[in-house]
Amino acid sequence: MLQIFIPAIHPFQREMILPKRNRRPFFEHFLLQSHTSKPPCYHAFKNHLSASGFTVFPFEFECLGSDHPYVDIAAKMGSMYWAFEYKSLSDSITRGIEQLRCYAEWFDYVVLVSEKEIDHRRSQNYWELKNLGAGLWNYDPIKGRFLEKTNPELQRPNRSNRTFVSRRFRSYTRRQKEEIELDLLTGKQSSLLEYFDETNSSLQL
Repeated sequence: MLQIFIPAIHPFQREMILPKRNRRPFFEHFLLQSHTSKPPCYHAFKNHLSASGFTVFPFEFECLGSDHPYVDIAAKMGSMYWAFEYKSLSDSITRGIEQLRCYAEWFDYVVLVSEKEIDHRRSQNYWELKNLGAGLWNYDPIKGRFLEKTNPELQRPNRSNRTFVSRRFRSYTRRQKEEIELDLLTGKQSSLLEYFDETNSSLQL
């Protein structure tokens, strides 16, 4: 009797063999499942950006091939693309500056969002940020307020890198529109809308 061996398919591999229209990039799928690992203040700041008129990418944005590929918060305002690096009280500001240098090769504006107070009279990091042309915003997660200490200067990102960022945002907004249209037809809530509902719920706990 002829026996045919059919290897088991790992759950991650199933993601890759779906028809193209049903695929979600693996890193987006992973981050969608693990977004709750981010602190509530991080999500609160993202909500603040949305309320301020930014189109906020719902996942960490991956800059393929960069030394620091994962942007905490990528957003769009008008025709300009912004990269925000969020640093809590326990995070390294020096590392944040290194990350922003990489993001400047991809985005029009880069901003360090810090829960720490960075004093220009005592901190070399302040002047490193200023020389880079990065913005410095202080965020108070307890009061839910932020202060724009210095606004960012327009960067000169690599042309192909910026095109990649633009295409990712266009793809996201197109998929979001398609899912919303599908929701109207089926009455079912999309995974992206569920993502935002879960995020908002975690902030209310």
